Amino acid sequence: MKKIRSSTKIAVGFAAIAALGWLAYTKVTDAMIMGEKFPPILPGRVNIVGVDPGAGYRIIVSNELAQLVETQGGFSANESDDSSSESSIKKRIPLSDLLQTLQGNSDALGRFVMTMNDMSDNDLPPHRVLWSKADLEKAFHGDKALRDKLESDLNMKLDGTPLPTLRIASLEDGIVIQLPVTIPVNLKGVTTPITGTVLQAYQPRMMKAVQADYAQDTNPTTTVKLGYYLQEAKKVLASPKTKENIQQDIENDISDSAVATLTETPKRILKSAFIVLNDGFIKDANYDTQTSSDGKPIYSLTIDLNDEGRRRLWQYSQRRVGDQLLVVSDGIAIAAPRIHSPLMLGEITVTSMRDQTILDSFKDTLTQAKQGTATASR
Repeated sequence: MKKIRSSTKIAVGFAAIAALGWLAYTKVTDAMIMGEKFPPILPGRVNIVGVDPGAGYRIIVSNELAQLVETQGGFSANESDDSSSESSIKKRIPLSDLLQTLQGNSDALGRFVMTMNDMSDNDLPPHRVLWSKADLEKAFHGDKALRDKLESDLNMKLDGTPLPTLRIASLEDGIVIQLPVTIPVNLKGVTTPITGTVLQAYQPRMMKAVQADYAQDTNPTTTVKLGYYLQEAKKVLASPKTKENIQQDIENDISDSAVATLTETPKRILKSAFIVLNDGFIKDANYDTQTSSDGKPIYSLTIDLNDEGRRRLWQYSQRRVGDQLLVVSDGIAIAAPRIHSPLMLGEITVTSMRDQTILDSFKDTLTQAKQGTATASR
């Protein structure tokens, strides 16, 4: 048997000691960083956002911008983060409203809930006859003045009986229900209920039928509309059993179960999004320029963090290798770097960016945030 030289033994022994030393150092630093307790932070104008991939959402990059989307059939961690599977996108998440909701903005919460339920201002009539949930409940339970007003605004009795006269405004506008929705939001470590308002249009089925009748006419007169109204009213009066129960329909729309359905998805998204860093933890951001194989300029963005920002990012990335971060500026996600290894060096580097205008805007926003709101957003 061939003997191992003494020098070889020393080298092998040194390598083993070095490996053991590195392993011990890694375990110690890992325990130290994972043991730190950082208080939650609010979003700023510039944010590094983490998203739980197990919540059914993924990040894609389309037209040089990153987007948080809900996909058909859920999320697969192995899916590409480009736009090649756009056909599988179920819904795009409005990041601006999401971040403002995480700041406690009630108006943003209302918009966020509406968007996540495919509700839009475009679905509402140009002239909005607003009815709060509280006033609707009063009209249903004894307030005659409010009941009369509601029936006038709907142009129908609450039991589905048509009124003997027609108000054109009631025919075409219906009402807009102001429905309060409340979601608990983590504001700097304190679970705080935030209440927003969802706007939803309501029209009796008979009014919709009348509108459908004269929709074929290019410029229907009031007389024409009245004729169709009388036609549909006769149908309802001839078949009392087919009358709609308007009060019951509206009560269903404003019920606790309806609110629970509306808030189910927004709650899940808000819970899955985590503000890793805001502009208060970013020291600076710069980019350099290279030339890609197609001869066009390509940019690499480097975001430098302060010491606490470095430790926060290190801790967050330690157990999330393979996940992505969202770099968000004024509610727009400009990049989605993937975590290839624990980020312990105090900087984030995003490569292969092509839009210099986006980068200049990002730098300007960061400068403005640090000059005016960095302290307030901590």
